[in-house]
Formats: sequence, structure tokens, C-alpha cells
Amino acid sequence: MIETGSPGCDDVNCIGVGGVPPVCHIEPDSLHFGVCAVNDSLDMTFIITNTGEGILSGSVSDTCGYYTVVAGEGPYNLAAGETLQVAVRFSPVADEQYECALETGNGGCTDVYCDGTGNSAIGTTPELPRTVALYQNYPNPFNPTTTIAFSLPEQATANLSIYDVDGKLVTTL
Repeated sequence: MIETGSPGCDDVNCIGVGGVPPVCHIEPDSLHFGVCAVNDSLDMTFIITNTGEGILSGSVSDTCGYYTVVAGEGPYNLAAGETLQVAVRFSPVADEQYECALETGNGGCTDVYCDGTGNSAIGTTPELPRTVALYQNYPNPFNPTTTIAFSLPEQATANLSIYDVDGKLVTTL
């Protein structure tokens, strides 16, 4: 109730409903394609999730010639808890580093950074990463599956142990 402070004017009755706005979550927020043979291609995905309420609207578009959105391009409207999986293809044409920011088309969503290197010598001698790396799983949170990427500096067998939040071993892959 807003009081007008005047005996000749009625007070103003106000009614409203509050709500949680949509919240954009992108996982992973960057795609690292590594090395790809020139005139070949590699595909990776990212997930846009509305972790708030209401409708999250935007449009996914590619602005770089060597990274193409092959699934999930265009406008989207995501209700609370809904997700959109976006597939991106990296197609290098020369021996060089390629970088790009794919637009998610929403002020609340960050653009997705992509990087990769073209290599015309692939197929003759495979190039391995220089260090051990474990990447963020995606999608996260997940149900019932997730993808966990890693790289090793030499060809080897690897064991990946998964623990729950209490430190208890869940499984070893």
C-alpha cells in the first residue's frame, strides 16, 4: 500500500509477483580442438542450460570461417532446467593456429572460445601433447552420462578414478 499523504486522495494498493530470472550456464565454456589434419575436421560440443527460472532466449551463431556450428545453430528458448547441445566443427585449411569466439546470442551467456591448430603433416607422425592434462567434464551437472577428456604426453594406458564429494571411490575407468 502506498500512502498518498492527502485526505482527498485514496491510497494506492500495489500487487506484484517476484521471480527468479533465467540464468545461463555454458559447459564447457571453451573448446580446445588440439591438432587437426589440414582439410579434415574435428567435432566437439558444448551445452547451454537455463539454471534459473523463466525463459532463457538467445541465438547461437558462428562468426569464424574455420569453426562451424553443425547442430544447435539459430534461436533458442529454454525453460527452467532445459538444455541445448551445440555441436561445433573445426576445419583447418593451413598449418596455423585458429581462434574464435562463437556467439551465444544472449547478454547473460558468455561466448564460447574455440582454438585449434591445422597440421598438414598429420598422418605421417602423430603429434602428442607436451603435458598430462585433465579437462572439465561436460555436461556438468550431468545425468546419466558425462564426457571426461584428458591428454597424455606419450602413448600409454591410463586409469581414471572417480570419487564422490565425500572422497569415496565410485569407479575406476
